[in-house]
Amino acid sequence: MIAEAWCPDVFRGVPVFARIAEASGMTMKVVLRDENPDIMDEFLLKGKARAIPVAVFYTRGHQYITHWTERPAVAHAEIARIRAEFSAVHPTVDLKAPTGADMQTMKTFFDARLPQRYPAWQVETVREVRELLVAAMAAA
Repeated sequence: MIAEAWCPDVFRGVPVFARIAEASGMTMKVVLRDENPDIMDEFLLKGKARAIPVAVFYTRGHQYITHWTERPAVAHAEIARIRAEFSAVHPTVDLKAPTGADMQTMKTFFDARLPQRYPAWQVETVREVRELLVAAMAAA
C-alpha cells in the first residue's frame, strides 16, 4: 500500500485491503507516499496525479502483478455528480482551491452526502480488485 494518514480515501480504503490481505494470506506493507516519491511516481494516476491509496500486488517472488488506485469507479462518478450539485448551489466557490468559509461550506455539503456511500464503495473496491487480479493472473 502507498498511503498517507491525512487522506480520506486512505482511511476508508486501507481497512478493505487489510481484510483482503488477512483473508488471502497476503502480507501487506505500507509505505508513505510523501516519504517515497520514487515509489509513488511508478503508480501515478493517469500518469500525473499522486493519488492514494495505491494497492500494489506482487508475487511471493516480488514480480509485479497489478495495482489499484484511489477509489472505485462508482465513487469517482458519485463524487463528480456531487461536485456538480455543489457547483450549481454554490457557483462562486472554487472547488479546486476553496478557502476559509468556502472550505467549511464545501465540507458540510460533502459530509452530508458521502459517508453513507462508503460501505458500497468498499464492496466495489473488493469487486474491482478481484477483477484486476483475475485478469492479471489469466494473462500471466
